[in-house]
Amino acid sequence: MKAVLRAILLDYEARAETVTTQQGFGKQKEPIVRLGQILRAFRATAPSAKFRIWNLESPEYGLGQNPLRAPTVFNFFEPSYVLPGATADAGLVAPEFKITTETTAIGNANFFRDTVYRGVSYDLDQVSPDYSEILPLAGNPTQLIDRLNLLLMANGMSSTMRSILIQAITEIPPSETEERVKAAVHLIATSPEFVIQK
Repeated sequence: MKAVLRAILLDYEARAETVTTQQGFGKQKEPIVRLGQILRAFRATAPSAKFRIWNLESPEYGLGQNPLRAPTVFNFFEPSYVLPGATADAGLVAPEFKITTETTAIGNANFFRDTVYRGVSYDLDQVSPDYSEILPLAGNPTQLIDRLNLLLMANGMSSTMRSILIQAITEIPPSETEERVKAAVHLIATSPEFVIQK
């Protein structure tokens, strides 16, 4: 086990920051991973203390995948899937893109909007993100975006994206603190920079 941990922690790609800027580096986060990241970042809770989240496989209204219900042993996509176009021309594989279609792109965006604004609910249970820790930052869009950059993107947000988000949040009246926070989280959760993990 020591050898495995040493290999992982000392791996060049795991430690070198320059590698993240190389063409072709990174991967798309699966929708279920993105959901987990958001619920964890904002310490989601449920009144029953049971996180009843299921029936997520709908590409139109859900995530296009459901935990523990992959159709094959390879998960929801084959490890050798190649995205046609520039990715294929570069000789790269992009397994997670197999479940990314026009339908799932819109379905995921809608699902994450509902999750950010209302939580995830089935039956009488509601799993809701808790924004209480960042609500005090809503009065200062720069601080809010910087905190969300740390929470959701490990401070990997580009300066262009940061500027766009600060401008967008500034346009929401300062009195609407909850709307500012939820809008910022939703914009990040559906952004290409959040979706692609580097």
